[in-house]
Amino acid sequence: MLCLVAALCCLEAAAAARGGRVVPTRQGGLQGTLLAASGRLPRAVERYLGVPYATPPLGAARLGPTRAPAPWGGVRAAARAGPACPQRPPPARRQSEDCLHLNVFAPAAGAERVVYPVLVLLHGEDFTRGSAAALDGSVLASVGGLVVVTLDYRLGPLGFLNANPAPRRRARVANYGLMDQMAALHWVQDNIAQFGGDPDNVTLMGHGAGAACVHFLISSPAVTPGLFHRAVLLSGSAFSSWALVHNPSEHAVSLARQLNCSVPEDLERDHEDIVDCIRDVPLEKLLQVDVETAMFVSAWGPSVDGVVVQPLEEWPPPRGQLAVLLGVTTAEDTHLFSEHELRVGFDADHRDQLLRAYVRAAYSYHLAEIFYTVSNEYTEWERTALHPANTRDATIAALSDARYVAPVVAAADLFAGGPAYFCVFDHPQRPADARGQLLRFALGAPLADGPANYTRAEAGLSESLIAYLASFAASGDPNPAEQDAVLPVSRERSRSRGLQWQLYEGVHQRYLELGLKPRVKTHYRAHQLSVWLRLVPELERAGLEAAPPHGRLADPAPEPEGGVSPAPSSPGPGAAPTCAPAALGALDPPPPPPPAAPLGLAVAAGCGLLALNLLVCAGACRRRPRAAPAAAAPARQGVVAVVRLCDVRA
Repeated sequence: MLCLVAALCCLEAAAAARGGRVVPTRQGGLQGTLLAASGRLPRAVERYLGVPYATPPLGAARLGPTRAPAPWGGVRAAARAGPACPQRPPPARRQSEDCLHLNVFAPAAGAERVVYPVLVLLHGEDFTRGSAAALDGSVLASVGGLVVVTLDYRLGPLGFLNANPAPRRRARVANYGLMDQMAALHWVQDNIAQFGGDPDNVTLMGHGAGAACVHFLISSPAVTPGLFHRAVLLSGSAFSSWALVHNPSEHAVSLARQLNCSVPEDLERDHEDIVDCIRDVPLEKLLQVDVETAMFVSAWGPSVDGVVVQPLEEWPPPRGQLAVLLGVTTAEDTHLFSEHELRVGFDADHRDQLLRAYVRAAYSYHLAEIFYTVSNEYTEWERTALHPANTRDATIAALSDARYVAPVVAAADLFAGGPAYFCVFDHPQRPADARGQLLRFALGAPLADGPANYTRAEAGLSESLIAYLASFAASGDPNPAEQDAVLPVSRERSRSRGLQWQLYEGVHQRYLELGLKPRVKTHYRAHQLSVWLRLVPELERAGLEAAPPHGRLADPAPEPEGGVSPAPSSPGPGAAPTCAPAALGALDPPPPPPPAAPLGLAVAAGCGLLALNLLVCAGACRRRPRAAPAAAAPARQGVVAVVRLCDVRA
């Protein structure tokens, strides 16, 4: 993303000398800058940066609902992006609690008035860091013919502190960052028409944590209907294990104690005392405190507050008229590893340590069984010896599937009843560059950077992706109405011409593989994802319905130095961490489960069904002619096992 920003610096210098038109808003006038049309920008673009969309959350307004912005007198200069919201470690640019600003990138107004679709983009490194300044929408607005809006929202404890231990009984607003996003959407409805945007055609798009925010807003009862009309979720959903913080009051109490705030004896009744105390703490002191958590567990992020976020099991069914586009990359979790690990790889012991850490953070029951299931699924048994690079790739695949791909596919299954589209960005890349690659191409980085960092074919891929997003934002269908043989900006041959991106539905699960040779496929990583979406949840559910948790992982030894940095993550829905330490040791053998009549009946029934299947198989094998040609290889391993059993008996 930094490459995209650097590539546009030369354009910014020229734009500073050329002021854009003054646009009136409900709060006052805005003076922007103009980027002239060029080979990289087929349309001139007007930019309005650092526009306040809410009252600064300072003083008594800290840790409170977002308030409407105050008007300003005259014309406000909008040539410089606002500060980032406070975060640790501090970003390269300035930060301040007065950070609720947005940026507008719009095709320049011409003699004829044209109304463009609106795309609101939420940044999403995670819920504790990030900035809208890293997302330059100039290329996307120019090439796609869109009014692009990016925004900053409160992060960390200032955006997601929740000291309420019982939100189901006593609801209280706690997801201030999500409320900031809602306030920005209200600002768009009130003002975007002045920039040439259509307030009745707004698409909300997010990447990573931003995609999870989009999913939360889709399902939130606090969102006013009509704020947005379509949604794009890239590399994240509310079903991701890191998206929802469980037991947020524990982290709030930990923060309060480190800040010398008194913790009330009756936390459910007096949890506001913690909020009031932290509200008065100086920002410098607040940013010095670090609430330690286990690996793959985050202290700050959206949580159930009973107002903005409801428990997942109480979410209403998705609106059938809401068109949704979802996407992932083939390697999502590469940012967890050091450059040395990505370059050289690591051994199986380190892989097991990481997988045990994730299992402990995300689940509560049958931990040993879940770990062995995952380890077995992502081990290449046909290899006599595992190379560190192969172990690295398998570990990245396992964590990416668990934390990103499976949750996005689960969301796609949920939205499949309405217009839903799913894509997989599959473009060869260095592992260190894989994170965020889909977003960089969507923002037009290969078009902005030119041949310095990307090939012409990659520029063509970026332009095709922008065309898909622009068409989806305009009509809810990503397939462009017209597809030229040669792409107008990159001058590359269109490789997707004549290719129809089909709807995602639960049976065939069709998706578009976005690469230098795009194609439509079905059932992305179906076998691996079935482990995370079906088998592992069934193991967890069986433990939840049975007696006390068993099959636990043993208490770990201290984590070796130089390991993977802790990931911003939280336990999955319905689960809670069982241990606090981040590293893991060996597995304890599971103690025998307590006697239970239903369990015994289930085992007996399973044995009976197994015996019946063997008898049926034996009969079928005796009736099968010995000289018959071999059948085509079945797709599923269970069928393969039955055929082999028949061959043995024959």
